[in-house]
Amino acid sequence: MSDGRIEFTKRLNRLTRRHNAMARGYTASLRGDGLIVVHPRRVHFHMPVRGFVLLMSVFMLFKGFMLATLGPATYSERLTVLSGGTVYEQAGAFVMGIDPVSQVVADTLRPYVR
Repeated sequence: MSDGRIEFTKRLNRLTRRHNAMARGYTASLRGDGLIVVHPRRVHFHMPVRGFVLLMSVFMLFKGFMLATLGPATYSERLTVLSGGTVYEQAGAFVMGIDPVSQVVADTLRPYVR
């Protein structure tokens, strides 16, 4: 009796997953024997290029603003503290490191910040 219940639960879970996948969209195709088969539509993540460029530009402006506000010495000290922390803090220190673009942005913003 328990084997039947386990099989029923597995089938029910499989049908629920398929139903949830179909709720996000589906496509129908015609097989060679004339049967119409419906498949869930695959979800593809597409980030527009313009959005990615805008995101990176805002991030570089943020880094340049932080560098201009704190100054290179204080900024480097804080990055050194971050690089000695957890894996996530080390990743943050790597991403927030001083690069040529953020340095140019900081040099441009420095007269307006102070």
